[in-house]
Amino acid sequence: MCSSPKSSMTARAPKQIIRGVLEEMSPEQRKRFAQTANRADERRRQRLETQSRWQAKHKNKAKQRNTGNWFSNLFRI
Repeated sequence: MCSSPKSSMTARAPKQIIRGVLEEMSPEQRKRFAQTANRADERRRQRLETQSRWQAKHKNKAKQRNTGNWFSNLFRI
């Protein structure tokens, strides 16, 4: 009988302990990792603030340029 049922144990992968990245680090390495992550987070926050200010400042100019292009394309025929 080729189609005989097999136990479900053959399909299971062996259990392995899942460890986080920080568990394998020394306390000094964790401290450096946290400092680097905090600096990156601060730079990201500053970049997003700058980007939102720039977009707010240039929002009206982009709309005016698109309207001007539309008129120039209309009369170019």
